[in-house]
Amino acid sequence: MNSRSTKTLSSKDERILNALGTELLSTSAQADVSRVQALLNGHAPAWFQDQTTGWGALHFAIAGDVDELGNSPGDVAISLNDQECYELIRDAGLRSEFTLHAIQSKTSLTALRAEDSTPAGSTDEFLKSKLVYRTDENGQEVVVIDIGGEEVGVMMGWEKPISE
Repeated sequence: MNSRSTKTLSSKDERILNALGTELLSTSAQADVSRVQALLNGHAPAWFQDQTTGWGALHFAIAGDVDELGNSPGDVAISLNDQECYELIRDAGLRSEFTLHAIQSKTSLTALRAEDSTPAGSTDEFLKSKLVYRTDENGQEVVVIDIGGEEVGVMMGWEKPISE
């Protein structure tokens, strides 16, 4: 199992990451694919989220890929009975959410594991996990799973019909 420790960023590094992240979101919203690629190649933080909306670069990519009938790429894959494609889309979304949680976690978790057999790192383990439905401090219905004694949010209540 490989792990990397994290170090505290200087305020200058934080400002640079914030500027790159903000530019990445702006460029993603404009669907400028070549500039997005250049920013990512230049180490713009792919995990960066807008503080007001919570949107990251992938939100803009997916929002731009919904067709005129409102179907997402996952919807299209399922309608074509393309299970492999659907699973690729689903797994990428799961990895994204768990990665964002790990980055934003207030616990002592400081590194992502290269090999992870917990529900956070294994789709099979995630699908075996017991989902807990509860209402959060803002009155929103959320769905969480337990990973090492910590509740990890995996879905909002309004997404429940999508997963059924």
